[in-house]
Amino acid sequence: MYEAVVAAIRAAPHEAPREEWLATVAKLFAVTHDSVTIDEGNVPPGKQRYPKLRGDEKAFLYNLFRELSVVSDGSYDEWESCVTTITQDLYNTRGSLKTILQSRISKVKWSRIKPLNQWVAKVKTGSPTTEQRTGTERGESQYQTYMFNPALFSKEDIVTLSAICTQPLDDRQGRRLREGTKDEWRVISGIAEGSIVCRRMPDLLRSVLDAKERLRLYTTIQKQVEGELVIQLRSWAEIKENRQQTRTIKDDILLAATAVGARVNLADLQLMLNLAKTISYDYVRRRIHIFFFDRATAKKFQDTLVAFKGVVYKPVNMHRQDTGSVWERQLGRDGVRLAAQREYEITIYNVTRFTDIGRLSAYLQIHLAGDFELEDMDDCTPNSLTSTVWKLKIKSAECPEYLRGIVRIVWFGRTLVLKHPYAKQRLQCLKCGNLGHTMARCRYTDELLRGAGSRVAEDQEIVGLEDLAQPFSSLAEVKLSAAKRLQLQAEAESRAHEAVLPAESGHQRAQEVRTPAQGMTTAEGHEPRTVKSDHHEVAPEPKQKWIAMPLPRGRTLYAHPATLKQNGIRISSRYAELVEEDEEDNAGESKLEEKQPAQPVIDVSSGDEQPEVPGPKISAAAKAKLHLVRAKPPKLQETPQLVALKQRERNSIAETVASLSSQKGKMLTVQTTPAQDLITFPDIEQALGLRQVATPSTGNCMAMALAQATADHNLAAFDENLEKITAAIKRGIHWTGQLNYSEQFDHFTRTTTLVNVNRGWEGMTPQESNKQFKWYLAEYASTPSSRKETVERHNWGCSELMSIAANFLQTKIFVLAYNTDAKHQWSRYSYIAV
Repeated sequence: MYEAVVAAIRAAPHEAPREEWLATVAKLFAVTHDSVTIDEGNVPPGKQRYPKLRGDEKAFLYNLFRELSVVSDGSYDEWESCVTTITQDLYNTRGSLKTILQSRISKVKWSRIKPLNQWVAKVKTGSPTTEQRTGTERGESQYQTYMFNPALFSKEDIVTLSAICTQPLDDRQGRRLREGTKDEWRVISGIAEGSIVCRRMPDLLRSVLDAKERLRLYTTIQKQVEGELVIQLRSWAEIKENRQQTRTIKDDILLAATAVGARVNLADLQLMLNLAKTISYDYVRRRIHIFFFDRATAKKFQDTLVAFKGVVYKPVNMHRQDTGSVWERQLGRDGVRLAAQREYEITIYNVTRFTDIGRLSAYLQIHLAGDFELEDMDDCTPNSLTSTVWKLKIKSAECPEYLRGIVRIVWFGRTLVLKHPYAKQRLQCLKCGNLGHTMARCRYTDELLRGAGSRVAEDQEIVGLEDLAQPFSSLAEVKLSAAKRLQLQAEAESRAHEAVLPAESGHQRAQEVRTPAQGMTTAEGHEPRTVKSDHHEVAPEPKQKWIAMPLPRGRTLYAHPATLKQNGIRISSRYAELVEEDEEDNAGESKLEEKQPAQPVIDVSSGDEQPEVPGPKISAAAKAKLHLVRAKPPKLQETPQLVALKQRERNSIAETVASLSSQKGKMLTVQTTPAQDLITFPDIEQALGLRQVATPSTGNCMAMALAQATADHNLAAFDENLEKITAAIKRGIHWTGQLNYSEQFDHFTRTTTLVNVNRGWEGMTPQESNKQFKWYLAEYASTPSSRKETVERHNWGCSELMSIAANFLQTKIFVLAYNTDAKHQWSRYSYIAV
């Protein structure tokens, strides 16, 4: 069926789409759509009709089929992969099918334009080969990394210098600098003067130039080599942080150009964007800046019209006509220079071309104790998603104290988000820097952004910083800086070498002063007496031992004796002896005591040398009493789908709570009472405006209490609403628990939780705890939520689920508990959303 409709369309290329073609393409779409796994219960009402299509949707789908399968000669596998992606985007995003199809059609047309070289940009038309299509799907394999001006370099020179540029740096040689060869300096000169352009700096620069010189070379290229076109947007237009990468801006421009039609030359626009080095957005002035590898390319496209959000703009060339040397491009019209070991890596987001990278480097240099490097992560292609990303490499084995626990730097009121290695591939907000939600779900205000987890760079401090990224004025200055760095490196290595040479200690020199030379005698003729030094070596105190205290259920507590005594835990006289060991040694007494039963003493002086303590074994009879599921655990959902599912449950709760707004009574009167007068629990309730409500003791008490608190109503006469909110909360806990599952629940947390709900035992393997915990989340969400239904013990809630609920509901939860430790005392617990 696929090959038949492709052949029919090719046989009549200029004919309008027939009804049978539209029906066949729609059927092909339905076949692939039905093969995609979809949670039908979570599909929004407006999208439940698919794969049934409207007339306009069939027309867009036919255009996509024609571009992909007929014009581009795509295979059925490519069509199937494309429809699968469209189906996933349809249900994982808020976009309509029409918008998704428009974007996909634009991308298919875009993929057929492949300029591979800055100076030989050939637009290939016709049907691309399978290898070319595969390369396009892989991403940037069609773009050359290093490009040489053929007017200045012969073919032999291009081959030789290309081999030098592509030679990777041997990690075993470290970061030692060396003298550059003649060809390497030709490469550096070409990069600085624009005869060689590259999408990524060659590794040879790390061996010839220091990090600070590489940063200055980076700005030198920006000042005197790159071309720049500027688009001034209307006052109402803006680009959100998650759409400020090169690829997303390019896609938005192409979609807008397709919508405005003949007002924009789409072919010239696509060619211009394909030759762009990077695209950046100036959020202060509302400008889109398109940067090219050289100024000639920018001049070539300065008259090309650009569409964005329904408006057509004419870009402005930011450079005047070139005169003289390329190094003179940094001078204004008045002749004045224009202003402009182990490594811990942090990725910095939201760093645009208009973030003062030189002063940011100076700011970090003041506050970070060790050396560091800043590296631009933009791959300088039209599809770049890293054009606002920099990498901070700190020469330290661990995170420095100044950035420990910090996820954002407030820079002139704008947040630079820091992604530490521990975040890995977790979802991170580009506004507040916290994990687990997108920027669209972020609820941080400006006040919260300057609170915990942030470093605020005050404006006065920034203005007083030096610009460490000033461009070089000439190639001689580049060489001079490299020579000075070499000299400083040699001096540092010399000092380091002297520091490890054998040398006399101060103690040895003191002994020589007190001891006369050999053969000397005193005035009376007696042999001199040797003066003994009073400086005795003090032996280090031995590290205190940990002791093992047996606990119920076969568990063991490891702690220092002093800690046990401080917490009021009774220990034997042998432990007391350990606590008072220093006092007994100072007194010089030796006490004999009655032999006590041996207690296990574990030396933790070196964690690497300690044997792994095996967990207690569980008997078959005890294991049979637990609720264990033998089947394979349910598969975790993908992150985009989990985010959508969480929002679906939140909307369901909000709708149900809104329907109860007219059923609430009067607000309680809050009375101001001094804290010292709050003695009883009713006093506390009256002071805070709280009222106790009864929760059914059916096993759903935790979820139902959360439902009552969320609705701010006891729901005593609203059984249906109580059931709906309770069920939504339990499902929301299930989805939130799956999001970043491995980071939320380690083996210890899973085991502790499973033991408390009779689903596990101390000493179970990580694989078993992982399996049973996934089943716990799934079965907890599927339990009945009616007031009359009873839930078994192994499906009750727990403190870990309460913490997940706080994250799901995006609120703080405070719990007051009585007599949980059999001491008839009140305990308070707080759960905070992260």
